[in-house]
Amino acid sequence: PETVVVEQIGFDGPMLDFLKKRARAWGDEFLAVRHFPEDEPLGAALSSLGLAPELTRITRGTAPLLEVSEGVRPLANGDRPFVSRLHVECSPFYRSSNRQGADLGAIDALSHYLGLDLSRYPGWVDESRRGYVLLERDFGLDLLERKGVYLYDIAVRPQSWGQGLAVLLHEAAMRGATELGYQTVIGDIAFANERAFRVATEKLGYQVEWRRWGVNL
Repeated sequence: PETVVVEQIGFDGPMLDFLKKRARAWGDEFLAVRHFPEDEPLGAALSSLGLAPELTRITRGTAPLLEVSEGVRPLANGDRPFVSRLHVECSPFYRSSNRQGADLGAIDALSHYLGLDLSRYPGWVDESRRGYVLLERDFGLDLLERKGVYLYDIAVRPQSWGQGLAVLLHEAAMRGATELGYQTVIGDIAFANERAFRVATEKLGYQVEWRRWGVNL
């Protein structure tokens, strides 16, 4: 397994060595540990043992906080080149802080986004093509096999930052998710992307579910 859930505060060097050994035996190249917000001592222990914070998992309901009626429309097949280029332009903000070889190269990313199945990854774009948002349908939420929607990607041209466009795009996507029957949205934010984290938690109403720390093997 790529992710190990540690449910005790007493995470120490011998435990880390044991988990690394097991992960190598499974053929993994990276060990990841989830840290839940209520267990602050564990976060300090992970840092002292050399693990680096990778990303933060966030969640909220899909009910829109804002009514978006103009200026944003659903993505069409003809928007895929724009989405591909903007994703590559903004790709430094998606990179995890510690993992080796986990990021798509520019060519792979272009190919992936040019071939997106918009029935599985519905999206929205503003009329001026300054930004976009993509969701992923039927994302597993828990062991009970409940399904939610995943905030797959959201990007805005740097010259349009600070104009509230990301919020408008997000809320248009939440209206679409609600219409599709989803009640919960989850997303991941790279730990280094502090700006996106502030927007998500201060303006969009997201709550932190857990953080992921990792170390290369």
